[in-house]
Amino acid sequence: MKGKKILIALVIFVLILIIGILTIHKPNVKYTMSTAQALENAISLADEIFPEDVVYIVEDTMSGYQLIDIRSPFDYIKGHIQTSVNIPYNIMLEEDNLEFIRALDKDSVIIILYGNDQSQANCPWMLLKQIGIENVKVMLGGYVYFTTGPLDMYDMPDIPEYLVEEPKYDFPELIQYNVAEDVDAQETEIILPTRKKKEGAAEGGC
Repeated sequence: MKGKKILIALVIFVLILIIGILTIHKPNVKYTMSTAQALENAISLADEIFPEDVVYIVEDTMSGYQLIDIRSPFDYIKGHIQTSVNIPYNIMLEEDNLEFIRALDKDSVIIILYGNDQSQANCPWMLLKQIGIENVKVMLGGYVYFTTGPLDMYDMPDIPEYLVEEPKYDFPELIQYNVAEDVDAQETEIILPTRKKKEGAAEGGC
């Protein structure tokens, strides 16, 4: 009798295990990029597009580009860049949205993401790159800069706001150059240490 109970318990356990394996939720996305590749993409400027260039893309209705507004539907309704479609970042990986994005990528359409600022679009951009979307870029400055900043090439400041974190000069190189120049200009003088002679005791007594 005890042996039958153990056998029944074992059969039930195996059935539960099989059902669990068959009904387990499989993720609809897989990461295809290594950590090294992700880091290389993060520090590369290849996937950044200037807002001035986006102006020409929109005005000339250039084919081969698709702007995606990753902000909320509320922000999108208040105002958005012409020809853009709204896919909020928090539902970007839903099946319909991901299918749309993958179809664009397969057709070699360049996808341009933008949020209120660039930092809002950086994470969705990196996520799409990591799951194998090749033709995706981020618009520098974001929507706020696109609608308020100077986009006239003849009236651009030396350093646009979307590049404020980039130094105007290569300071490490300048410092290294100046130090090397000073060393060459000055003659090196070798100073040897000298030992002070010990003075003798004073002669005579009291």
